[in-house]
Amino acid sequence: MPARTIDNLGLDASSRYAEDQKHLDEKIIKEARAIAPQTIIDVTQPVYPTEFEVLFELSKRNIPWAEFAAPKKYNEQKKRLFTHQTIPSLGSPDKKESQIQKIQAKVQAQSEKWKEEQDKEPTSDPNKKFLQERKFEQLEKEKKILMKLFDNVLYLDKDITDMNSRRTQYQRG
Repeated sequence: MPARTIDNLGLDASSRYAEDQKHLDEKIIKEARAIAPQTIIDVTQPVYPTEFEVLFELSKRNIPWAEFAAPKKYNEQKKRLFTHQTIPSLGSPDKKESQIQKIQAKVQAQSEKWKEEQDKEPTSDPNKKFLQERKFEQLEKEKKILMKLFDNVLYLDKDITDMNSRRTQYQRG
């Protein structure tokens, strides 16, 4: 059988090409050149999501990511690459500042309470005194850890805000 080339396809192929050209809308081809390259998205599957899927982000839910269960309310968060907070469940920066103040106030109140108890009833038992001091040291250590955590989260949130502003600045051109 001879090789098939354009010159020996026959009359049917030429007539079909002519029919297809009648139905082809030239406007689509001309307008496609005006689409900015930034709006073109490379995909590996020819899929067009419905408005319902886009609205409720069904494709971003329940994606298996580990062999253990996800944290509580993890799937309620929008899993986007660029977020505005490191830990959204902690709330706004103002709420984080109020949490820091609550922690400091609680530790301060507890230490004053222990000092008052020691002044009222001085304990002669060294074990009891050691345990009280140990509890106070443990509370101070926890306070320092939490304060450092909140400081780091606030710092990272500022970095994320800066990154998002740079990203939008880049996208605008």
